[in-house]
Amino acid sequence: MNTDLLANITWAALAGPHAAHALGTGQARRYRPGFAALMGFADPHRPELDALRAHARAGERLFCDGWAGALPAEGWRLESETVLARMVWQGPLPGPASAGLAFERLGPAQAAEVQALVQTAAPGPFGPEGLQLGESLGLRDAQGRLVAMACERLFAGPYREIASVATHPDARGRGLASALVRELVQRQRARGEVPFLHVRCNHASAIRLYERLGFRTALVTPARVLVAQ
Repeated sequence: MNTDLLANITWAALAGPHAAHALGTGQARRYRPGFAALMGFADPHRPELDALRAHARAGERLFCDGWAGALPAEGWRLESETVLARMVWQGPLPGPASAGLAFERLGPAQAAEVQALVQTAAPGPFGPEGLQLGESLGLRDAQGRLVAMACERLFAGPYREIASVATHPDARGRGLASALVRELVQRQRARGEVPFLHVRCNHASAIRLYERLGFRTALVTPARVLVAQ
């Protein structure tokens, strides 16, 4: 396991496979508006926030991880902070999802439905353009409503993130999120990739769920939401 790559995976994605979707400099980058508002730094312990300020609108919220130092005197305000577990899949290949589930590939045609589910389920940083960063899968209920989703997001080296795992409140308790994660794990392993994901360290039930699916905590990292001033 390449823990150095995992420790700065957002920068590795923004400076590598996702460079075409990034704004910034050789030391600090963010995803373009329309994608998840994530930013990364070549040196996460000395983030070049001043360099990135020109690429953020006043009042815009951006997410970063990997550092907990002081903010610059001007340009940014700390809104919130937490601690994330970066969990890497290390288990046996999961078995097939429950019979009868019809996984739907989500793309631009479903962007409005996806955005509505995100607003209801609040899975974390998301932007509809992110549907083009990898496979995004959804499940519908008997009435045809999109009620669950999971997406691929960060990608660098062998590691590909599973993110934006969301289930509508009306459809929770049916194992839909687990089925979506298992399906993405199977597809990523078939491509020779290593799945990983993020969970807040205080979300014990989610951590236990992902451990049952074969994920293990590889790193614990501080995470912050900053607001451009």
